[in-house]
Amino acid sequence: MTYQSHSEFTSQLSLAEQTSLLALLGQRLSDDTQSQSDQTRDIYAQLSAVSSTVRETVSNASDDLLQVSDAMDVLLDLLDNAASVPVSGAKLHCLIAPLKGRLDAVTREMSALV
Repeated sequence: MTYQSHSEFTSQLSLAEQTSLLALLGQRLSDDTQSQSDQTRDIYAQLSAVSSTVRETVSNASDDLLQVSDAMDVLLDLLDNAASVPVSGAKLHCLIAPLKGRLDAVTREMSALV
C-alpha cells in the first residue's frame, strides 16, 4: 500500500481546489455574460491556461519521479547483490547518469513553477 506524505496530499488538495474554483468562476461568468467585460473573460481564460499548465507539469514531474524511484530501487537491488555479481564503476555510471539527468530536468521544471 502506498502512503502519501502530508505535502503531497496538501498539493493535491490545492490543485483540486484551484480547479474547482476556476470551474465555479467560469460557470458564473457564463451565467452572467452581459454584465461581464471582455477583460474579465480574458483573465479567466489566462488563469485556466496557467492552471492547466501547472497540473500538466506537476503530473509529468510526478510520473518522472516515480520512474526514477523505480530505477533507484533496481540499482539498490543490484548493489545489495554486488558481492555475488560485481558491477564496475563505469557500468554504474551508465545507469546513474540518465537518472541524474531526469532528476535535474524535473527540478528545473518544478522550480520554473515557483
